[in-house]
Amino acid sequence: MTDHFAKFHPITCFCYFAVILGFSMVYLHPVFLLLSGAGGFLYALIQRGKTALRFTLGGLLPLLVFSVVINAAFNHKGATILTYLPGGNPLTAESIWFGLCAAAMFVTVIGWCTCLTPALDTDKLICLFGRLLPSLSLLLSMILGFLPRCRRQFSAIYTAQKQLLPGTNSRRQKLRLGLQSLSILLTYVLETSIDTADSMHARGFGMRRRTAYSTFRFRPADIALLTGILPAAAFLIYSHAVWGDFVTFFPLFRLRQTPAFLFTAAVYGMLCFLPAAINFLEETKWNRLKSNI
Repeated sequence: MTDHFAKFHPITCFCYFAVILGFSMVYLHPVFLLLSGAGGFLYALIQRGKTALRFTLGGLLPLLVFSVVINAAFNHKGATILTYLPGGNPLTAESIWFGLCAAAMFVTVIGWCTCLTPALDTDKLICLFGRLLPSLSLLLSMILGFLPRCRRQFSAIYTAQKQLLPGTNSRRQKLRLGLQSLSILLTYVLETSIDTADSMHARGFGMRRRTAYSTFRFRPADIALLTGILPAAAFLIYSHAVWGDFVTFFPLFRLRQTPAFLFTAAVYGMLCFLPAAINFLEETKWNRLKSNI
């Protein structure tokens, strides 16, 4: 499926991800974490499909479980004692809840960061910071583009080396094959860096008064989207400053269900599901136009 949200102006995408990542790190309320996690997961499915599902089930969920277990083993705060560990330390319900919410926050932020990279590619980063911080923007764009290329190159090298050396079934042989492929990859990286440096020098990098061409245009849709994002972010900042996080972990785990919480959760939920809603509306519009042909 085409990611229609990524077609917005880089400023619009940057403002949205800055807001959603910031509040994903701030809120520890289970409802807010559920909204943010569901919105990020749905957007990742739109972007990457089954790859996002495998990453969530195979990477994020085990990390969530591991973080909860580690926190419960070392954090013994709380008044509700469930049992005692073999070392004599208490296992409390509050430590489990806190570990679950803290781990969910960490996993949610990682999930949104995986959505950020396709939506804010290297061209958009250069458009955003090219004039303000040209060296930093170039460095970030090169890193974001270099890491996936190295991963693809390592996979190609490993596959080729495995075909040349059949019968590599033992762990020792696989380790040797991996180290050999890594050595070849390092040689490739050094050669590529020299070619990149020569190309940048030939194109005039470092010269003064250079201009940058951008194909991105600020459209009325960007203005409309920012008109919704920025007031919502201002309200969430005010809500967190006045009413807090609506949750208390220690000494007792309590959730505050107030009208302010319901309104804040509604605003935050609309922000979290905004990319998925835009993609759904655009796909519905496109399907309706195709049916009219």
